[in-house]
Amino acid sequence: MIVLLAMVFGALGWLLVSHMESLLLGQMQADLEERSIFLQEWVNQVDVAQLPAEVRRLASAQVGRITLMSADGTVLADSEVEPSHTENHARREEVRRAEEDGIGVSSRYSTTVHRPMMYLARRNDRGPVRYVRIAISLETVAAELRIMRQVVWTACGPTFLAALVASWVSARRICTPLVELSAAADRIASGDFGRKVLVASADEVGDLARSFNAMSEACAKQIAQIEQDHNQLRAVFRSMVEGVLVLDVDRTVQFANDAASHLLGKPVAAMRGEKIWQLFRHRQLGDAIERILASDDPHSCDLEWVTGDRRTLTLQGARLPGNPHRGAVLVFHDITHLQKLETVRQDFVANVSHELKTPLAVIQAAVETLLDGAVYDQKHNLGFLERIRQSGERLHRLVQDLLSLGRIESSDAELDLKPVSLAMAVDACLRTHADRAQSKKLQLSTNPPDRPVFVMADDESLTEILDNLVDNALKYTPAEGSVTVGWTVVGDRAQLTVSDTGVGIPQGDLPRIFERFYRVDKARSRELGGTGLGLSIVKHLVQGLGGSITATSQIGIGSSFTVFLPIAGATTLNLNRKQKVVFVCVENSNRSQMAEAFARMHGQGLIEPYSAGSKPSGKVNPKAIEAMREVGYDLATHRSKGLAELADIEFDIAVTMGCGDSCPHLRCPSREDWQIPDPRDLAPAAFRVVRDLIERKVHDLIGRLLRHAEETSSASVVAPDGRSG
Repeated sequence: MIVLLAMVFGALGWLLVSHMESLLLGQMQADLEERSIFLQEWVNQVDVAQLPAEVRRLASAQVGRITLMSADGTVLADSEVEPSHTENHARREEVRRAEEDGIGVSSRYSTTVHRPMMYLARRNDRGPVRYVRIAISLETVAAELRIMRQVVWTACGPTFLAALVASWVSARRICTPLVELSAAADRIASGDFGRKVLVASADEVGDLARSFNAMSEACAKQIAQIEQDHNQLRAVFRSMVEGVLVLDVDRTVQFANDAASHLLGKPVAAMRGEKIWQLFRHRQLGDAIERILASDDPHSCDLEWVTGDRRTLTLQGARLPGNPHRGAVLVFHDITHLQKLETVRQDFVANVSHELKTPLAVIQAAVETLLDGAVYDQKHNLGFLERIRQSGERLHRLVQDLLSLGRIESSDAELDLKPVSLAMAVDACLRTHADRAQSKKLQLSTNPPDRPVFVMADDESLTEILDNLVDNALKYTPAEGSVTVGWTVVGDRAQLTVSDTGVGIPQGDLPRIFERFYRVDKARSRELGGTGLGLSIVKHLVQGLGGSITATSQIGIGSSFTVFLPIAGATTLNLNRKQKVVFVCVENSNRSQMAEAFARMHGQGLIEPYSAGSKPSGKVNPKAIEAMREVGYDLATHRSKGLAELADIEFDIAVTMGCGDSCPHLRCPSREDWQIPDPRDLAPAAFRVVRDLIERKVHDLIGRLLRHAEETSSASVVAPDGRSG
């Protein structure tokens, strides 16, 4: 900018001085022309001999230097130099031009008078003087030009400085917003969308800045929308269970989602940018891609895919729109599970048909035989009827199991979830199967933990789970074997394990043993009376309780089925103290002692039980001892306590049995009465019925105490008004 201004002002000064110089020289030339005309007239009137003197006299009158020359250029007279001291002037520029044009002008430095001169020669066509030349010094013009230059440059200097300052201010005013615009553009290019510049001017730069800000804001909105759409699309692709591949026209993978990586067995990073035929040597896939790229119509087909586990994939593809087309989108669906479900459905229909057909065929054959006359055969007719009865029972079990399984799978079964003692559930189950185990010479045993374990379960569901598992263990365990039921707490789950020393299950059959109607040994299973639905029912019941089940087995060694169920909250509850419970009945207490025994068996950690009678004899009824020995508890060491011995104890709960208001008053905040008959005069079988009733009552009491403990624990953490306790 500074150089440009300097050049402009320099050019202006030079033009001005040059113009002034031209004006001055033009004026001098015009003056010399007028003088030459006068001099020409004067020369023609003066005698040649008098010319030198007259020339000097005339020049002294400030006419200028006068030179008179002959036709050959010889100086005849000169006002400042003797003619004899001058050279011939025929070749002087002004003389030559005068000869040609009648008048000639030139300016040069005179070597004769040693100063710059302007010469004007005029041709004279009369007399001996051929050329009349008059000259004036240019020193005056040079002096005037110097003054002019001083004036011009003196004027141009401040003007130049003022223009320079004005240009700098103007340039800064223009360049500063432009620099800001450039910086903002760089920031936008680097990703800082929405960047704005602050320009308050109302000129073109201000308009440009406002347009830039509007563009930046629109760009930011567009980029934000694109980013939002991209994130949404990325989230959609990430959440899809279908695999998605995008190919360009060269069959190069441009995009792959995580599901595609999982289904096709290749990492996303390894697929992106690679040719599809280099990634997967799969002829079926290659043919499908070629068909998709060759047509605008979508194409679908099934692919058999092997990536460790054999899969069946459905490929649906379509060509990307455009002319020419830009590639294709491939979507992979894993239908392996659907095929398995279809196989299971077909197997189920076939198995149900077969299971129904076999007993029906037996019934039909037996009925036809009886109708053909065997009904009158006293020796064999009962055998046929027994076959009909057995087949009917088999059909009944099958239908019942199918109905139970259907109800469980459809979630129609309502579960009454409450704390259930695993010890009580296991004991009840083993008592049910004790006679059967004894008849097969099998040992039934338990492996309980140190402290009681309660699970959140439905009583009936848990009972059916245990019955099925123990029943299977007894069926497939040979004589002299053993079946063990153990339970413990693992983390926040209760682990219940049923182990046997039976024939075992082949490893290849383990993944399918929970399928409906699946049998490892079909003939032996039917022979033992199984329907093939027991383990399937167990699996669905366990899942309905929020648990899981696994199985391990070794041929010839045995099998273990492990059930994991959610524990009740109070299983790991840190109680401040045990609940003191006293069981009281009239006279010598058989019922209260059995209740105390069950409370000790199932309520450790939660209950501190006591028993008393209004008239204790100090002895325990032998029937009670025998009945409790059957459930694994020895009452022989117990003795009946009197109420006086418990007078100083403050109980939390007092349970009376059949005495109602006739029972003495005990110090406790809670009291309840159980209507249980006195079994001392009853037969042993009736005694066992009373025993089982007492066990259920104790179980119910423990459950209520457990729920109360949970509520108390929750209330101690968060008060009713929402504040921390």
